[in-house]
Amino acid sequence: MKSEQLQKWASVAEIIASIAVVLSLIYVAMEIDSNTRALQASTRQEFAALDIQLVATPLDPLTLATAIDKYSKGEDITSLEDSQLYRNQQIQIRVFENAFYQYNIGALRKSDWDRYQAYLSSRLCNNEHAIRVAESAFFPDDFAALMEEIMMSC
Repeated sequence: MKSEQLQKWASVAEIIASIAVVLSLIYVAMEIDSNTRALQASTRQEFAALDIQLVATPLDPLTLATAIDKYSKGEDITSLEDSQLYRNQQIQIRVFENAFYQYNIGALRKSDWDRYQAYLSSRLCNNEHAIRVAESAFFPDDFAALMEEIMMSC
């Protein structure tokens, strides 16, 4: 009788151990997925930083400040100033694109993305340089579609 009872407990213990192994595997899979998303976000962030650095290299702070001032007053700007404003918008929209990506993979809170999106909307509805950047073909389809949707609603 004791042997039979021990065998039943051994079977129960085996079932519990099996469940524990399955739960452990599920946990490990979730951690791997989380780490993969974090690595993707980090890699994307590094590429965004490199892109921004590349675009920013020819920016001259004084020329850009002058261009922003003249543009905001509606004054004529030179082709160099126009180029500086365009590059400045390239950088800003690249930051928004990265925020969009981070939000979509769950690395950015909705409230943070909402702030980025509101600012992106103000850029795309009020700044000809931002519109020119948005209309270029160097953005992923999903982000390009978002920008197009924003511009259509202006």
